[in-house]
Amino acid sequence: GGGVSRSQLTFLRVGLVVWWVAMSIGTHWPRLNLEPMVGIDQYALPFGLDKWVHFGAFGGLAFLFLSSHLLKGSVLRQAGLAMVGLVVWAGIDELTQYFVPGRGVHWGDWFASSLGIAGGVASWAGLRWLILSHDNSFISHTRVVSGMTVLSRVFGLVRDWALARVFGFGVVMDAFIIAFMVPNLFRRLFGEGALAAAFIPHYSRLREREARAATRFALLVVDVLTTGLVGLAMLGALAMGALAFYGGLDPRGTLTAGLTAVTVWYMPLVCITAILGAVLQVHGRFAVPAATPVILNLFVIAAALGGGMLLGNEFTSQQTVFLVAGSIVLAGIVQVVWQVVALRQAGVHLRESRQHDHGERWGGPLVKEAGGGLLKQWVPTVLGLAIFQLNALADALIALFFSGPAGAEILVFGRSVTYPMEQGSVGVIGMAQRLYEFPLGVFGIAVATAIFPALSAAAAAKPEVFGRLLRQGLRLTIFIALPAGVGLLLVREPLAGTIFHEGGELQPGDASRVAWVLSGYALAVWAFSMNQILVRAFYAQHDAKTPMRVGLWLVGLNVVLNFTLIWPLGAVGLAWSTSVCAVLQSVILLLLLRRYVAGPVDRSVWAGWGRTALLTVTMGVAVWLAIGGIDLAGQPWAIVAGTLLLGTGVGATVFGGGAVMLRMTELKWLLGRGVREEGD
Repeated sequence: GGGVSRSQLTFLRVGLVVWWVAMSIGTHWPRLNLEPMVGIDQYALPFGLDKWVHFGAFGGLAFLFLSSHLLKGSVLRQAGLAMVGLVVWAGIDELTQYFVPGRGVHWGDWFASSLGIAGGVASWAGLRWLILSHDNSFISHTRVVSGMTVLSRVFGLVRDWALARVFGFGVVMDAFIIAFMVPNLFRRLFGEGALAAAFIPHYSRLREREARAATRFALLVVDVLTTGLVGLAMLGALAMGALAFYGGLDPRGTLTAGLTAVTVWYMPLVCITAILGAVLQVHGRFAVPAATPVILNLFVIAAALGGGMLLGNEFTSQQTVFLVAGSIVLAGIVQVVWQVVALRQAGVHLRESRQHDHGERWGGPLVKEAGGGLLKQWVPTVLGLAIFQLNALADALIALFFSGPAGAEILVFGRSVTYPMEQGSVGVIGMAQRLYEFPLGVFGIAVATAIFPALSAAAAAKPEVFGRLLRQGLRLTIFIALPAGVGLLLVREPLAGTIFHEGGELQPGDASRVAWVLSGYALAVWAFSMNQILVRAFYAQHDAKTPMRVGLWLVGLNVVLNFTLIWPLGAVGLAWSTSVCAVLQSVILLLLLRRYVAGPVDRSVWAGWGRTALLTVTMGVAVWLAIGGIDLAGQPWAIVAGTLLLGTGVGATVFGGGAVMLRMTELKWLLGRGVREEGD
């Protein structure tokens, strides 16, 4: 059941056996010491490293056990039997360690294992619901993308915690953030951003006319992209290497150039992965592309935490960070292979399409036509959809050049003035961006990704369907993103404190620095999310120039605001500048979109937005009353994390309960109870 093929079921069962055997060996290995294996102290993590290992190991066991269909009956029966059986097994596993030299019985470990089992069962039940409630609508695709993105973002938060704990907010983190931004920028230009946005409409139309020609078109794009970007990566690596060795840069600049020479090789890999993911999306396969970033996060976590074991304690953090950079490239290779396997399972065989070209270098007239249209649309699409990444890169570069040690001065127009930002601001801004990108990626980009193929298909032939889908997307985006942004603002201190709590290379004030910058981004989460849909709506109409023109003006405005606001506000001025530009972009694009849709914001949209705003205000007041008076300064991690759970729990309960009481249509869409546009 659940749409799992026989080969996938076999794979899951083999994985279950391997996982279970590995766990049993690990839990009964004499005198096992985890600290040197992962390169961190036992109590570097809250509650102890071994508790988290128990939680993850038994959580994975429960998920694999239920996914292997070893139990029959209703969902509740399967979940209940699995939980009882595995909790008993966890107790037996713990008791038998009494007879192993150097091991002992610790009931705290059994409790952590039981919590992991509950988490694994809940994850299985959620994934099963996503699969069985899927009706091939963009709402169903949104649920799938959101679910997979939640998984990815959770691992992303663990990745950020690991990097911050190992490197702190200083020279190494600043250099790594900049170096990692380079392949991310090209990902937006050539991969899942601009090129994929231009690629999907052409591929969708060609697939309706001739499926084989569509496959050859995808292969052509992959071939050209691979050739061009591998050459570009080679030139970039040589240039950055020369700059690092012979450029006469300061230590931070030298480290940044050296890391970029490594991470630039991730550029062609992530872009190819993005195009293959776009093909999967057109074929209705959204889970694999959405979950692909998990691979990257796992590699980075392993490299950051395992660096001490692999390199030895005598190696510095500046040497360890190169191991992390190399792990990014290895992750890119695995991501490409995984996408290719997923494509073959979807019936798309790129290599076989090359064998059927019969000497046609470009795959025939239909492929040539689609390729020409793609090239014509791609250039303005680059500038239109990459605005977000360009603004983020501008923020990072300004933070790099206008930050320094406390009390140090910089020469500006012949005058010596104190640096407007502290050293390490690049890392602080980067981590704050990761935090607000959590709801943006889980909801905003998920809705835009899921709706784009449907908008592209309806744009030419079905204008009324295009308008209905757009209105649904706008209502759903605000329903999710507005309370998410307000909630993020209210829980910013406990959120940053939970992830970046003092320890390792993290200093006492680092969490507050991240929270302060996050406050500038949080209230514009709705605008960041809405822009994802609005830009794609123009692309579905084959209008890439309008978002490009708007974007270019806003990039200029963002730079002006950046240099204006950093002097009175410091690093948070960069966040406010980006947020102001995002809000302006939403308003302008909505007004310009009326040339394609009569009344994109009609009465039903205004009504939905009004109810969402009312619930958001109510939620905000409730969260503020619940946690607003709690002083977190100097508090232990458990208190900070408990405050975060209290605030998010109150917010989710108030907003969710209010949505149920008001019978909001957007909630019905998310729960899969119909996707028709309601007349409210």
